[in-house]
Formats: sequence, structure tokens, C-alpha cells
Amino acid sequence: HHQREFNHSLNSLDSTMKYTTKLSSAGLVYYHFGKRIINQVLNDSLLNSDEGDNNLVNILFDKVYENLIEEIDALDNGISTHDGAARYKITTTVGRRVGYLNPSWNS
Repeated sequence: HHQREFNHSLNSLDSTMKYTTKLSSAGLVYYHFGKRIINQVLNDSLLNSDEGDNNLVNILFDKVYENLIEEIDALDNGISTHDGAARYKITTTVGRRVGYLNPSWNS
């Protein structure tokens, strides 16, 4: 990413996906490995079948992209949330997530 020729979104890589936000490295890695990771986590913790539940994997893939990865992609590419209708939503910031890992000032 961050090359002039790179303009991919999830939709341009897979036309069945609705997301048109330009991918950052986070989104590109998520596109290639996200479903496999989600499937592995589900198989290890929730599901007993070897195949897993493809529908659940797809739903979770969409939700994680929509509520975490898309924000990272958009912010990394300098895309504003609005110029009219909302393009994506900010549910939290990565900085805030990292901050939660730090000890409180009085501990």
C-alpha cells in the first residue's frame, strides 16, 4: 500500500464485499488472513466440526472489518469520515486501545 498504483478495497478484491475504503496494510493482511484466523479461533474455542461454520465466519469477518479494520484503513489513508453521508464509523481509536494496556497513573 501507499504506492500510487495501489487502490484496492475489499470490494475491488472481492466484488461480493460492500466495503470500498482503500486498504492499508492492516486491511490487506486482514483480507488475506482474517477468515482463516477467525475460523481457527472458532474451531479452537466454540465449534466441534472441522469445517467450522462458514456463515458465522463471514458474519464475524464483516463485523470485525466494519468496526475495527476499516477505521484503521481509512485513517491510514487520510480518508475523512464524512463529506455528506458517513463513509465509515470510528468505534474507538488504536491509541485508546493501546492506552488501556498501560497501568493507571496511581498503580
